[in-house]
Amino acid sequence: MRYLLIIFFISSILFAQTKNADEIITNVKNKFETVKDYQVDLKIEVDMEFLRVPKVSATVYFKQPDKMKMDSKDFAVLPKEGINFSPISMLNGDYTSIYVKEDTLENHIVDVVKIIPLSDSTKIILTTLWIDTKNNVIRRSRNHN
Repeated sequence: MRYLLIIFFISSILFAQTKNADEIITNVKNKFETVKDYQVDLKIEVDMEFLRVPKVSATVYFKQPDKMKMDSKDFAVLPKEGINFSPISMLNGDYTSIYVKEDTLENHIVDVVKIIPLSDSTKIILTTLWIDTKNNVIRRSRNHN
């Protein structure tokens, strides 16, 4: 009986299923395609050793297919590419996705997924997404350049 329990325990570890990152991303992209427009409040924090930038609060407005506008009372340093830093736009290119773990973010259960772009032309090396799979929305995004 004891050996049977040990074999059962080992087999459950070996055959444990992880979530499929590509499926999670596909569900988010499908949900995003149904959105006509949205407004989001952002808190932008730049973490660079050689540059001190204060935290910035802003509101971003989006309208399909690709119109974005940003309002901020604070001084905002914008990326070279402009304010179109939608995670969905990056997900339309070639990338590899890796499921990391399940986590809790602001009382939401989220799945953490890493996105590695395969293009040589992108300046982003890695993106981490915290995805609410119950609602298929991205709750947080962090780009690593």
